[in-house]
Amino acid sequence: MLYSYLRACSFKLLIIAHNFRQLARFFKEDIRKKVIEKLSASKQGIPVSI
Repeated sequence: MLYSYLRACSFKLLIIAHNFRQLARFFKEDIRKKVIEKLSASKQGIPVSI
C-alpha cells in the first residue's frame, strides 16, 4: 500500500515538474520577445523604460 502511494506521489511530482518546465519556457520566450521589442524601440530613438 505504501509503495503504491509513493508511486502515485512521485508521478504527480513528475507532472508538476513538467508543467513548471513548460511555464518557465513560456515565460522565457515572453521575456525575450519583450526585451527584443524594447531594444529595437530604443534603437529608433524612442525612450523606453524597462
